[in-house]
Amino acid sequence: MIVPAVVYSESFNLHFDGIGGYMGTGKAGGKLGYGANVGIDTPLNASLIFNYTYSKSITDRKSLLEREFRLVKYNGGLEYTLPGSVLPSLSRYGIFLRAAFLAGKSVTVGAYKNKKLSFVPGDGGLPFLPMALLAYGERSSGFDVAFKTGVLFSVTQHLSFFLDLGYGSATYAGNIRGFIVMGGLRLYMLKSRGITDL
Repeated sequence: MIVPAVVYSESFNLHFDGIGGYMGTGKAGGKLGYGANVGIDTPLNASLIFNYTYSKSITDRKSLLEREFRLVKYNGGLEYTLPGSVLPSLSRYGIFLRAAFLAGKSVTVGAYKNKKLSFVPGDGGLPFLPMALLAYGERSSGFDVAFKTGVLFSVTQHLSFFLDLGYGSATYAGNIRGFIVMGGLRLYMLKSRGITDL
């Protein structure tokens, strides 16, 4: 007998995500990155998401023109989880489909490892971030958007795992765009929730 999942929640909740994965960035090469989300869950199967990710890549490795690219994103947006009653054959096992749209600011810094090739002096970074240690850098920033869809696996009343696929683009730089593969874990902070509480 299949018991349909109930409505997500009768009240708000707070969750924290630890994330890691791959971000395609066009000519800058693919980047392995990490980050975090803080989300506010609402009774409408939607969550307000605040996202931070940091990643880096190296091009022309071990050559005179070896260059390091670092990318930081500060995004906010909306995440929607499909109600369990729509696909009870999945939700009965704690599996839910979801999608998210994020928008905000991204910062890109490119620096040659050989500092004699860096013609634009500056601190090349942001406070409180590893890129602030760069002595020379070429810095660009602007508007960033991303769309992701994936699967959420509820394990306990406080813990879930997820895997997302998507696409992101920084509109200020035509080459900073590509596919996204992100996974991680989600911790529910304010209260416990049922495994089929969606």
